[in-house]
Amino acid sequence: MYGDRIFNEGIYASVNYQLSDRTTLSAEGRLQSDSIENNYTLRGHDEFLANSTDSFQPRVSITHNLTDSLTLYGQVAKGTNPAGVNIGYMDSEVIETIGLANASGHVTYEFDTFRTFKEEELTNFEIGLKGTTLDDRLSFTAALYALKWEN
Repeated sequence: MYGDRIFNEGIYASVNYQLSDRTTLSAEGRLQSDSIENNYTLRGHDEFLANSTDSFQPRVSITHNLTDSLTLYGQVAKGTNPAGVNIGYMDSEVIETIGLANASGHVTYEFDTFRTFKEEELTNFEIGLKGTTLDDRLSFTAALYALKWEN
């Protein structure tokens, strides 16, 4: 019925630099290529949809050990969710229904508006505190973060 073929290739690199005995700066990056293909074969159809994404996802972080058991960190990172396809929008009944809804003014989009969708992009800003106590029997983490999500 649905014949998804998904391809993903990427390369990742990371570098860490010791700024002092207690502070480390890290930079990472992922270069990634994603592709999705789908055949719609219901009700005698043989139609094909494809979408692809090329992206770079960096991350920069700084970590400072306040004590041997307490660490403060901050980071900025970008992530993605690859572009894709919505094969259900190729169904003739869906196309007809959207056409009728559009003609009557109930929707403002056409049948092919959502067949493919863009890559989602997320930027994360985060600061946090990690530590251990009670002779390393109890560990804790607290973080404050803000996300900027697009598409």
